[in-house]
Amino acid sequence: MITKSLPNIINGSPCGAKAIIGRYNPPSWKPDFYPCFEDTDEVSPEKYAQEVNSWLDQGVQIVGGSSGTTPEHIRAVRKVIG
Repeated sequence: MITKSLPNIINGSPCGAKAIIGRYNPPSWKPDFYPCFEDTDEVSPEKYAQEVNSWLDQGVQIVGGSSGTTPEHIRAVRKVIG
């Protein structure tokens, strides 16, 4: 996740963060196929919410989700950050 990079990114400027937590699935046998991310349970909604909370503690102002996050992940984030 982006967590380890945040100290290098945040320097008093507005910053947002999201994580792609899905599993990359590039079916190379399909020509002109756009690669996609599959949902995975490797990062639970609770774990994702904890990571997002750590981003906020580091100064991130906007958070969200991307490929692999589900409505359950966003609900968990909302519960943690209020």
